[in-house]
Amino acid sequence: MKIDVKTINIETEGIMSEAFFSVKEKNMAHIFSILRNSLYSDKPLAIIREYCTNAQDAHVEAGKPNESIRVKYPTIFDNTLSIRDFGNGLSNEDVFTVFNSYGESTKRDSNDLVGMLGLGSKSAFSYVNDFTIKSYNNGLMSHYIAYIDETNIGKVSLVNTEATDETGLEIIISILPHHVRSFNSTFTEYLCKFEPTPIVINDAYFDSSVKSSKRNLVIEHDDWGILHDNNNQSIIRMGNVDYVFTYDSLKLTTEESADLKCFDSRRFSVYLKAKIGDVVPSASRESLEMNSKTLDYIKKQLYKIKNSIKGLLEEKVNNYDSLYEFLLNYRTL
Repeated sequence: MKIDVKTINIETEGIMSEAFFSVKEKNMAHIFSILRNSLYSDKPLAIIREYCTNAQDAHVEAGKPNESIRVKYPTIFDNTLSIRDFGNGLSNEDVFTVFNSYGESTKRDSNDLVGMLGLGSKSAFSYVNDFTIKSYNNGLMSHYIAYIDETNIGKVSLVNTEATDETGLEIIISILPHHVRSFNSTFTEYLCKFEPTPIVINDAYFDSSVKSSKRNLVIEHDDWGILHDNNNQSIIRMGNVDYVFTYDSLKLTTEESADLKCFDSRRFSVYLKAKIGDVVPSASRESLEMNSKTLDYIKKQLYKIKNSIKGLLEEKVNNYDSLYEFLLNYRTL
């Protein structure tokens, strides 16, 4: 995802000396520890979200965006979570210069890709001290171990290689046995809305979860919908991630508040389908940065809904075949 870069013009006068902010080498372990342990409030969700969106990005880069990624759930007999894509994989240089580098990303020049921050590939460290990376690239399967070493900074080590005709990347993380059930529940809640629907191993009920998770939209248009009774929480979905926002968070002017007051309701909320880059996620991807870009997008969409909803509802009502069918739907509408 492209990052908005703003040019800051500063006029200075009378400066005697100056220095750039930096991170000293002795403080690297401390900074990395903060990124590992404090960035994500929901660690199971962070793990599945970050690696699955990375996997989908790999499919987009490889020119097969409609191919499903594969997720193997942990069980009490085999407690490893595996997230596998079938993209191009990573070269040894990519693993040692991009994957292992905080803040490094190759995805900041395209709004076809979700990634941009250079943090998600390390999200497993929020839960474990080591995990496995298998890269299938250029005829080789390269097996790596990522781990927190004695410096508390972390390393990636190449363990072995072998010939292969496969491509892609696999992340393998060990889940504590007493966490398996709760983690799998979080995984399913996220993945059942993921597009394209993943291939999920070790969950016999995943397909039914996908069907039951379909959003109950009262009315749906091209890039928005209306949700009935969603606890006054509206949703923006961008890049396979749901971001919640409320009417009170929109920082409306007096004029905007008067125009958009109809959206301040506990009876319904708004569902927006944003393109990658329309809004700005936080570093953790758990919420939105409510900056001018995000707010302008939301307000523009709300005005669009307000201006078109009456005609769409009339069309919906006119398509009912009988008064009985209309009465069944009237309360919801």
